[in-house]
Amino acid sequence: MAKIERFHAKGKEISLVGTGHVLRKSVLAVRKEIRGFCPDTVALELDMNRFIAIERGTKATPKGLVQHALFWLQKRAGETTGVRPGAEMLAAAKEAREHNVPVALIDRDIRITLGRALRNITLSEKLKLAWGAIGGFFEVGDKAKLDSLIGQKDELMGEFERELPSVYKALVTERDSHMATAIQSIPAARVLVVVGAGHMPGIRKRLEYRK
Repeated sequence: MAKIERFHAKGKEISLVGTGHVLRKSVLAVRKEIRGFCPDTVALELDMNRFIAIERGTKATPKGLVQHALFWLQKRAGETTGVRPGAEMLAAAKEAREHNVPVALIDRDIRITLGRALRNITLSEKLKLAWGAIGGFFEVGDKAKLDSLIGQKDELMGEFERELPSVYKALVTERDSHMATAIQSIPAARVLVVVGAGHMPGIRKRLEYRK
């Protein structure tokens, strides 16, 4: 499943593709939209290190209890809200290359993001992460449930923000702003952007606000 929004902002025509969880559906939707939209550039919610890791099939190794918890949180958040980049990102890059379309990596370096989360996290949030107090929040069910979660992303992300505001700010709010700025800087008139569904409202709001 993927959600697609087309709009104009800052002199650009943008197709914002929010990915979901049934990866085959996300992959097909992304490739179809690239063919239909005919972008000048395809922008991905990845930084260079994660792009290389995903292409090679390697995984980052977190250090320390809290960082392990943050990596776990990102993984679980991705499984429920579409935030985690994966097969659909690689499919988008491959489709772009097949059509000789440039690929832009618009996300902030993951090391900076985790560093900011670790610096700003409160004791209460550390305890929630370390002891898995929010494990039920990102509970994943069967395929039918996963199919419906993209429609619940606002509720899920709202709960994430309430429970872990400092972590949410580093993982979501700041990255939304970073990616919106990166999109604006792309020298192209038609940009197709592939992000997790949880990032769609924040990115679009910032792009349209900066018209």
